[in-house]
Amino acid sequence: MNLLQDDLTRIFAIHPLILIVTEIRRVPLSELHNIRLAREYWELLDKPPKSDFTLHTIATKEALGQKTMLAELVIAGKETREKFPLADKYPVHFKKTYLPGALHRDTSEEFAALNLASQILESPGPIGYSPHTIRSCFIPGKTLDRLTPFTLEPPEQNVEVGRKCPELQLYGLWMLLREAYDNLYKLHEKNFFHRDLELHNCTFCPRPTKLFLIDFGAANELKPGEDRGKLKFNDLKQILTQAIFVQCALGKQSDPLAEASILHAQNLFRDASYFLRRIEEL
Repeated sequence: MNLLQDDLTRIFAIHPLILIVTEIRRVPLSELHNIRLAREYWELLDKPPKSDFTLHTIATKEALGQKTMLAELVIAGKETREKFPLADKYPVHFKKTYLPGALHRDTSEEFAALNLASQILESPGPIGYSPHTIRSCFIPGKTLDRLTPFTLEPPEQNVEVGRKCPELQLYGLWMLLREAYDNLYKLHEKNFFHRDLELHNCTFCPRPTKLFLIDFGAANELKPGEDRGKLKFNDLKQILTQAIFVQCALGKQSDPLAEASILHAQNLFRDASYFLRRIEEL
């Protein structure tokens, strides 16, 4: 959920040359984050229109040729601010809308899951919900799928990719993976599972320098009869896979992430022995 560079430049006036000629205003996104909003949008903050104003369409989902979900960065309108006090405090926020015909869980349950996750992880939380919308604080940054060089299939090709990467890049990626692992560990300790953890649901924010888990639309606590071990592995699978690729370039690491990735290697790859051998040879 990252804005296009040209949209960022226009909306947030982040280009150095634009900053010289464009007046900007800092607007809080959460207790941790803020943006610099160009002057052309100030009136929408001070004198909001009746309805929300869309700054950027982040993502859409479709089924059978019909849009089912719309994710947007918005400036809250007057009606929204009156209904949700936090929307007045954080007028620029993330809004997810389930369109007619979409199959989705009750938004009150999704709101509750997001609220619980934010408490466990001490991360920006939700703002409000209606029968078809979820609003939450927007977390700016880049997702792990855009930061990792390990995207090739079959997975064996990623070994050579890693060995051509600068070590500093690999160490940086390892730190982000370990932070994602630690966040998931905190959730799992509370018997709470993301249930849709992919690399694009891990966002690295440079200010403050921290990785955040996002998109808790499917998240929930452990239910009676569910296999806790399976849920835990499913949450960790992509993080552990990336950890194996990094170690194929840096050699075996010594922390809980490294241990978990080696332990589950047989479940991550068709031929785990190939990757374990490449790790040990370094």
